[in-house]
Amino acid sequence: MGGRSKDIPRCPKACYHRPVTKEDEEKAMTSFAPHGTNLIASQIEEGTDEELKSKEVAICFSGGGIRSAAFGRGLLVYLLKSGINIKQLYCVSGGGYLGSSFVQNVYQFMEDGNTYEQSVEKWMNENKMEENSNFCCNFKNPVAAVRDVIIFIFTIIISILLIGLTHGPLFFFNALLIDAVWGPIYRRDPFDVWFTIVGFACFIWICWIAWNFTRNSKKDQVVRFGNFLVVTSSFAGVIGLQLIILILETSNSQKTSATNLTWASLLIIILISKVFASFIPAKSLGILSTMVWAFGLSLISRWRIQEGQDQIGFKIALGISSIIWLIPFGLLLQTWLHTYYRWRLQSAFYVNTGFFGLAGIISDKIACGGHTARLRDFQKYQDKIPKYSGVVSVNGWKHTASWPLVSQTMTLNTGGTCNLTNCHLDVEMGHYRLSSAMTTSGAAVAIQMGGFDNKTFRFWQSQLGLGMGNWLDIQRTSGFLRLFLITVIHAPFAIVTTLILFGVCDSIYIIIPFFLFYALVILSTLFPPDKSWVRWVFWLPLIFEMYQFLNLFIIGGREKPPQLYLADGNFADNLGLFPAIRDRRTRIILCDGSEDHQENSRDLIQSINIVRNYAHVSFIPIDENGENDHQRDIEEAITIFASERCNPLLRIRVIFEPVEGDGPKEGIIYYIKPRRMFAEKIMTLKDIKHLHGFCCVFCHNQRFEFTKSYCNEFPHHSTANQFFTRDMFQRYEELGSKTASHVFGKVLPLPHERTR
Repeated sequence: MGGRSKDIPRCPKACYHRPVTKEDEEKAMTSFAPHGTNLIASQIEEGTDEELKSKEVAICFSGGGIRSAAFGRGLLVYLLKSGINIKQLYCVSGGGYLGSSFVQNVYQFMEDGNTYEQSVEKWMNENKMEENSNFCCNFKNPVAAVRDVIIFIFTIIISILLIGLTHGPLFFFNALLIDAVWGPIYRRDPFDVWFTIVGFACFIWICWIAWNFTRNSKKDQVVRFGNFLVVTSSFAGVIGLQLIILILETSNSQKTSATNLTWASLLIIILISKVFASFIPAKSLGILSTMVWAFGLSLISRWRIQEGQDQIGFKIALGISSIIWLIPFGLLLQTWLHTYYRWRLQSAFYVNTGFFGLAGIISDKIACGGHTARLRDFQKYQDKIPKYSGVVSVNGWKHTASWPLVSQTMTLNTGGTCNLTNCHLDVEMGHYRLSSAMTTSGAAVAIQMGGFDNKTFRFWQSQLGLGMGNWLDIQRTSGFLRLFLITVIHAPFAIVTTLILFGVCDSIYIIIPFFLFYALVILSTLFPPDKSWVRWVFWLPLIFEMYQFLNLFIIGGREKPPQLYLADGNFADNLGLFPAIRDRRTRIILCDGSEDHQENSRDLIQSINIVRNYAHVSFIPIDENGENDHQRDIEEAITIFASERCNPLLRIRVIFEPVEGDGPKEGIIYYIKPRRMFAEKIMTLKDIKHLHGFCCVFCHNQRFEFTKSYCNEFPHHSTANQFFTRDMFQRYEELGSKTASHVFGKVLPLPHERTR
């Protein structure tokens, strides 16, 4: 998996898609001898790095879903058996399934009275990850599979209902406003509204001109003022576009019995989207968001305008909306899918998660007969269990406007002290559940995560407000205070609409809650989030959704960040190399199980670029003799490595610059990658040749070879396939183990091999 951020400076050499010639493949094949006399470059010889046996080692497990976890498990089991001193696990996305299940289950076994060595042995022998790699087509327990699919469908249905309950009331409040201000004009002659529309267009154009002077600024206050202009012009755009659409809808329905959506209105929507592309700032999502909201709002506004103020149906709907608005469904919408994924993953991969895997899911205080550890719980065994660091991205916030990337990297660490890597900020999060850290790292999607560029998905997620990430309140504010403040901010709408329904005041007074809400939003854009009241504003789900709609960033507040929106880190640094280098680890085993069927190591290129630009280190390739290769730069070395299709190992020297409290030093990265031709040589060909399809074992035959076009093939099945059969998991784990044996077998032999 792993996208490529457009904001990350690219390497000077074009090594992403170097064509591999027939001569390259023949050279690689002839260089590979049968197992036992392996390709020298892909095997660490004795004496080339004796310190690997004694030094602290960090392992980075890449993103790639269950595929990455399976391959990494084979590698990790081999390294554990070899007795290597593993100090820390940096886990991205699917790599987090493996890393967190290891530290959680070993911790649980030790809590049951086992030693660390006994606990590791038990973890290596238990097969929870293998048995639960597919929850849709569980042939061992079809009843459980059907149950899990029903729960998944139910979860999606609830998400859709929450979307309606969260956003629905706004449609009726807006209709009340439109009717109060412009309703009489539409009932008299809809085309008289064009004068108002021209005014809105001029106002938006002025905002756009002003915004152009702020968009390239690196000053926090200037960028925040630009956010103000974007929000203001977008509000005006929603109303202006809605008025245009209403002209067609109301004038058409007065003459005919046609429905409110006509071919003419469809055409005008398309034309307006082109015209307003020049006027609306943040147009990547802003224009589409404005169009969709304007059209949806116009449907309810038309109902109010044409049926009149005495329409009973609208009054009933408005009353129900006022009640619903006071219930903070938006909070549940933000966390609903994350909670489902968390339950799904911890029940699948962890031991002792209680009844139905619900330990800590419903509430931190409800264990359901099981236990899932908090990050601070691991302090008890910090000298035994390797430190787990879930690599996530922080989205929608920049500690300074000058930060060039669209997200920040954060590590969620066992022990409780987590780190915002880019701004050097430590955050105490001992209360955070390990299962939440795993789920955030491995199954959370947000709009502004790294280089995530699936625009269609981003658009619909922003429109629907789907909470596929996870919220983190660093200040740990009381949940009751948050609910109280949200209710207070929502209350004016409910109070005013109630007074209007009972005839106490006229409909025009609906302007008051809209004005208060707009003023709150505008003030939050102009002031930094280190002020408490500004952070409170961003607790409102609707406010953060608005920032997502318009692709804006909360700016400032390094010492006191706002509520953070965390998501999968794989679109920024899919290998987890950046935090490992920032921690100045000198022995790093980099396990790349990402989706890369071309085997060109594009994620390694991206990670190295990030590290070189923001961690101030340099890289030198290492030759087969363990010496620095000064004849090649790192880009050329990666290009050559990509052409060596039988070679699973690339060694890289890291040169650390001196920092305060630590002088210059060197380290080594052991980059391990699954290779198709290597797998064909060391594994039984019939076991891997027909691992086609996904989900079901009967797909693993020649008849389903056509699925390669969209599922790819072993060892690079698509990350979209998160439903591995047991055979698929076992083969990936076997490849990881045999790759580790091939690469490290001479310098880190297993105990039974040392006695030979």
